[in-house]
Amino acid sequence: MRVFEIVDQVEALEKTTGTFLVGRLFGLMYDDLVGILGQPTFARASSDDKVQKEWVIEFNDNIYTIYDWCTYDEDYTMDNLKDWNIGGFTSIDTDELINYLKDAKTKNLYRADTTA
Repeated sequence: MRVFEIVDQVEALEKTTGTFLVGRLFGLMYDDLVGILGQPTFARASSDDKVQKEWVIEFNDNIYTIYDWCTYDEDYTMDNLKDWNIGGFTSIDTDELINYLKDAKTKNLYRADTTA
């Protein structure tokens, strides 16, 4: 699995153009996702404020995004949100990605360095 970092934003934008909602991720908080994936690829709100935080991931040769949708509130997203959207071009491995993330949380398989 590759998580696109902040320095990879241009490539991440190119790879995610045309993605759409393919699933939902329930039960993980922002800090859980940071612990597992590192800092979001896009840590600032989108220009329309509909997305506050977004990770871009390559998983099993597919591109996925994990993002909040229409919270319009960065503090809420970071402190309270437990229901994330998953975007992609296909839903083929979405369940496997969800299971991977939930297993990582359960087993405390967090990245050593979550600073960016």
